[in-house]
Amino acid sequence: MYIRAAVFGDKEAIAHLWHQGWHDAHAELVPPEVLPYRTQSHFLIWLKEAPDTFYVARSGENLLGFVSLQGIEVVKLYVAVGSRGTGVASALLSFAERTLRQNGVLEAELHCTAGNARAERFY
Repeated sequence: MYIRAAVFGDKEAIAHLWHQGWHDAHAELVPPEVLPYRTQSHFLIWLKEAPDTFYVARSGENLLGFVSLQGIEVVKLYVAVGSRGTGVASALLSFAERTLRQNGVLEAELHCTAGNARAERFY
């Protein structure tokens, strides 16, 4: 596994993973009226417009997960279903912490949606 800055060629895989991961973690936590706006095409738009800097964890051609940073915040951290429990999330979070520290950040922020039990346990 290696982690690197995301490039244009990663966008489809990131949007797919983000869409899937968001639905796994959040679909039951939001009002049902929100769900029609959580299609993969919406995630592609949001990815294009995101001010975050994205980093991907890959093994060969496989996207294992990604993390995004903006300012002092770890904004997003998603791991592919088949890579959960393998250390990818820990590696991405450690990478994010190192990157923030290299950018002079001494105290970072990370927010987690209330009710996202898997993320709450991890963080």
